Amino acid sequence: MRLVSNAVLVCMMDVSGSMDDSKKFLARVFFWLLYRFVQSKYEHADLVFITHHATAREVNEDEFFHTRESGGTVVSSAYE
Repeated sequence: MRLVSNAVLVCMMDVSGSMDDSKKFLARVFFWLLYRFVQSKYEHADLVFITHHATAREVNEDEFFHTRESGGTVVSSAYE
């Protein structure tokens, strides 16, 4: 059964120094599987990528999986 409404999948990821390549790979696989699931339930699904460390910002998919920042992690900025 497909729903007729739209969906938005908001992907948030810590890009501080603690996120190494293996953790980013796991995040990419997780978000891809989740997106495929959402697509199977909704006619139209959009992806929004948000990175955060000390501050948050909306980015494209490439930046999401390849950005690395130094400094601490403040996840609350991503929720705002």
